[in-house]
Amino acid sequence: MRILVVDPLLYTLPYDSSLCTGLAEEGHEVFLASRPLRPGERLPAAGVTHLPLAINDIFAPLPRKIVPHRVTVFLRHVRYGLHLQQIVDHVTRLKPDVVHVQWPVVPLADRILFRRLRRHAPCVLTVHDTRPSNGDRVPLLLRAGASRVSDGADAVIVHTALGARELTQQGVDPGRIHQIGHGLLSPVSLSSVPVDPPDPSKPTVDFLLFGIMKPYKGLDILIEAAALMPDAVGRRCRFVIAGRPAMPLDGLKQRARDLGVASRFVFDERHIPDEELARILTDADVFVFPYRQIEASGVLMLALPFGRPILASGLGAFAALLEHGRSGLLVQPEDPRALADAMTELAQNPALRLALGDAARARIAAVPSWTTIARDTVALYERTVVARHAQASAA
Repeated sequence: MRILVVDPLLYTLPYDSSLCTGLAEEGHEVFLASRPLRPGERLPAAGVTHLPLAINDIFAPLPRKIVPHRVTVFLRHVRYGLHLQQIVDHVTRLKPDVVHVQWPVVPLADRILFRRLRRHAPCVLTVHDTRPSNGDRVPLLLRAGASRVSDGADAVIVHTALGARELTQQGVDPGRIHQIGHGLLSPVSLSSVPVDPPDPSKPTVDFLLFGIMKPYKGLDILIEAAALMPDAVGRRCRFVIAGRPAMPLDGLKQRARDLGVASRFVFDERHIPDEELARILTDADVFVFPYRQIEASGVLMLALPFGRPILASGLGAFAALLEHGRSGLLVQPEDPRALADAMTELAQNPALRLALGDAARARIAAVPSWTTIARDTVALYERTVVARHAQASAA
């Protein structure tokens, strides 16, 4: 098959890369349409053709002193809508058998995009988050039409049974919903990097919160929890916040100062290049996920092979994959006290960290391979193409 995968702003490069590689290894012709790659980002060396979209400037900052923030957001997304013609042009030129969209960006514009794409080929949509931005407050332009954007797709993919139930409750036809798992994520640069074992003799215990920083990831909860730890334990802990912020952090940093724990926090506020991922993830002693809401988690799929204990909110992929006390520690969402108690236990007990880390790595066996995911996805493509031909014949 000739397959066009579309992720306009490249929200999930490791996922796109892994899926496209799996499809290509099954003998299919695969194209990925997205914004240009940033420094430090990579795609597989062979098998996938990248089609850069000229949309790098869409979210370029505008001077706030001149343009109000709300106007800036509106203009950025209007520009996004104007650039969608590039995707239609690629479909017209390539004539793919199927178009697979990973992330809708502006639902009102994306619904129009789906209508235009389906004139040329069946469209499949992966809904990574059934709640836009996992419940975070987003501009009206991003909320409008979000619950109906999947109506424009021939088929919808979710990663979990929870996601399927959520979409059904939102009114999506269950017959169009298909559950296909989320595989382990390993950027190209990590494929040959050895994973160092944890060092229980370190004088500090590093808790890592990694990824694009958004409100649903609970950085504020982590700060509150750090302040609730016994001081003698907390002073031996370091909280590393690594990833590009998609929200203001000044207020949270001030809260850490007010609580007297600012010196325990290290902020690495940037897109982390692939070549630095191994170091950042290996340096961690504990991966912490104080999330408010989540279904599937790409960061979890990136973290598992590193054999570090996982401390997470007991919801979504964390609750489905990890068993509390055996392969991870799970706490109630939005409960700083419970999070503080769990962090204190992990900081004081190196043996527990080692045991939970080993058990977390062992959970890899429960994660589907990208070969399986690619085959399941192609089977869905084929059914979608057959259904489209049947509809055309009946018309």
